[in-house]
Amino acid sequence: MSTKTKLHELVDACNDEHLLASAIALLSTQADTEWWSTLPLAEQAKTKTALAQLDEGQAVPHDEVLQAAWQKVQS
Repeated sequence: MSTKTKLHELVDACNDEHLLASAIALLSTQADTEWWSTLPLAEQAKTKTALAQLDEGQAVPHDEVLQAAWQKVQS
């Protein structure tokens, strides 16, 4: 029996909502992180830098960016 088949059987037989929610969280986390490893290292570095800047409060709110862009377009 394949691993996937066994997992399907276990999930089908499980009535513990907490356990099923934990399994969903675990599998979702794994799937969510897979995309990161597909990014080029340069993009990973840029993203990490951007996230650090956000953490340090070095962000410009979206509405301010839009307002500045519209002012440039209209001038």
